[in-house]
Amino acid sequence: MADAFHVALRNVERPAFMARRSDPWAVADRMAWGEEEAIYADELAPLVAPLIERLMPVEADGQVIHGDFGGNVLFEDGLPPAVIDFSPDWRPAAFAKAVVVVDALAWHEADESLIDYVGSDENSGQLLLRAELRRLLELDQHQRQSGRGFSDQLKPHERVVAHLVSR
Repeated sequence: MADAFHVALRNVERPAFMARRSDPWAVADRMAWGEEEAIYADELAPLVAPLIERLMPVEADGQVIHGDFGGNVLFEDGLPPAVIDFSPDWRPAAFAKAVVVVDALAWHEADESLIDYVGSDENSGQLLLRAELRRLLELDQHQRQSGRGFSDQLKPHERVVAHLVSR
């Protein structure tokens, strides 16, 4: 489903508004991709620092993707799937799958074998690192913009980070 959706978006030009976004998701995304300095609370350092240390360049073209695909597809018998809550981003198409995987690992305790869904090449590992890094930096960005704490949300990410850095 994600592959077909992103194939359909392959030739869409990068919308100009994307560079101007300042919401927590966009800021965290740019930090995860090294386009902005990664600034985060000290509380996140044990999880964020090991991910950042392992980042290497990704050799893949960007395109419009759904930056939060998981949980945003509706299914009904007899109807094609419906993609909702489109969160546009400009990244390699496989990054959308990497976000789905780290979300499933953290929030739904999925088996680590789900990582194979993203792929097995060097880029796949880098996409997974950036997806998890983005999710962690989003927590910090939300706290900075809303004042809402995130300590209660870190435990599920510990398992994901431990698995990703051990690969």
